[in-house]
Amino acid sequence: ILSHNKNVYQAYDVLAVICQKSGDFDNMIKYKKQAIKIAKYNSYEYAAYYDMLKELIENPDYRNEKEKYIIEIKELPNMIREVIDSTDKMAWMIRDKPNIELTVHQLSYIESL
Repeated sequence: ILSHNKNVYQAYDVLAVICQKSGDFDNMIKYKKQAIKIAKYNSYEYAAYYDMLKELIENPDYRNEKEKYIIEIKELPNMIREVIDSTDKMAWMIRDKPNIELTVHQLSYIESL
């Protein structure tokens, strides 16, 4: 799919999950970030990335790399803020406004790290 169209975010999602399941977390992060870059107004992408990182942070098997995943999850609100700030003001005037903000629970978890 990607050889024909590099803008199919679902393909990057699948690659991220495959990497997650196989323990290749650096590429999981790379592919998930690419999916988010393409589908920057899709709230599911941010939530799924949050869940992937949270799972790694809380898994004792990966405690040696925990700090790396904490840094990544703490960047998530900044990624969202950049998208919001770069969005044309007219987009916020339409009825179907994009909502990509993290939940209060997610933000509290990130702040607790």
